[in-house]
Amino acid sequence: MLGRITVNRDIHFGKPCIEGTRIPVQDVLELVAEGLSFEQIIKDYYTDITAEDIRACLHYAAALVASEDIDLASNETELNADLAAMREAGQDEMFLADLAEAMEDFHHVDIEGALA
Repeated sequence: MLGRITVNRDIHFGKPCIEGTRIPVQDVLELVAEGLSFEQIIKDYYTDITAEDIRACLHYAAALVASEDIDLASNETELNADLAAMREAGQDEMFLADLAEAMEDFHHVDIEGALA
């Protein structure tokens, strides 16, 4: 399925695209994230692709995330250092308000639902 996704430095500056098109994977993923059905994406946006192409975009994104290494130890250390500095500066409340706002803006994509 990942064979449907290609990277060519001469197309969209090397961004992954659906094979045989100039349609970036990112554009398709954004439409899925907005809640559009596969049928809507094909009918209203990209008539040259298939549901299998959209699934390939989702598989590509999942494979990319699965291969990503996240160094939680250093992220946690940095966060704790930032929190300590904010406490010293009396900015605890501002940080918590910013964090709450950021969490409200965070959206989850139901990949399993989209694959169904």
